[in-house]
Amino acid sequence: MGDQFKSFDGTSLSAPIVTGAIAATMSSGSGVTMTAREAAQIVLQNANEAGHPGPDAEYGFGILNLARVMNRGRSGIVDAAITDQRLVIGAGGGGVGELWVTVQNRGTAVLINTLVEVRTPFGMWQFNEMMLPAGAVRTFSIPVRVSGLEQGGEIFVSSALKLGMLGQDSTPSNNYREDLLEIP
Repeated sequence: MGDQFKSFDGTSLSAPIVTGAIAATMSSGSGVTMTAREAAQIVLQNANEAGHPGPDAEYGFGILNLARVMNRGRSGIVDAAITDQRLVIGAGGGGVGELWVTVQNRGTAVLINTLVEVRTPFGMWQFNEMMLPAGAVRTFSIPVRVSGLEQGGEIFVSSALKLGMLGQDSTPSNNYREDLLEIP
């Protein structure tokens, strides 16, 4: 009330919101009849990727995006997103790790020739994703030598997407990401 808000988290808040999304999917007005299980699958398939690709302990199956659920049948939606950047140190040791940059196609149009530019203190890399289907997730890996870097220190990483297709990205704010990544 009065343009004020309160932050909540946890299952006590998320369960009714996800339940509402499932109910909205079942009663979208499209005339299609579906079970709660079918609607739940649609909600999960249209979640925004976050964290490590796929289901994980921090984000589960991703972040609910009811707009994606409700617009899943509308063609031509362009929405590319950088969803995660993380530094992963290999189990083999030797002071070598990888920087993972994850991209998701959150639209309904296939992304063609999407350029991913990654800038780090070690240099700049470019990747061209020739074709990323709707809903698909792709992680790009950059080898990083972490020996000689201060454990617990941080590196600054920025990534940007440049779409190679015609059309306006519906959410251009998620085409760029900056993170300070801790060196394990």
